[in-house]
Amino acid sequence: MIEIEASNPKANYIWTIYKPHNANCPNQHAKCFEVTAEGTKMLNGTLFGTYEELQRKFSDAGLIMLQRSPEDDSSIVESWI
Repeated sequence: MIEIEASNPKANYIWTIYKPHNANCPNQHAKCFEVTAEGTKMLNGTLFGTYEELQRKFSDAGLIMLQRSPEDDSSIVESWI
């Protein structure tokens, strides 16, 4: 289950999965961002797991995957909203 403190009812929350820092590490990490008309800020908390585990968590929570675009940072795998 994914839980964040959604303190702003006018915000969207996006989870972004990043590539592992070490090629030998099977785990990836995901960070949550709060997006409002005023801007974007990273929230506290990080999820760790394999790519498949993170995808399953986000899918089971009803989130929708957003593919990364070529202009995104190369460490980004994908995002979920």
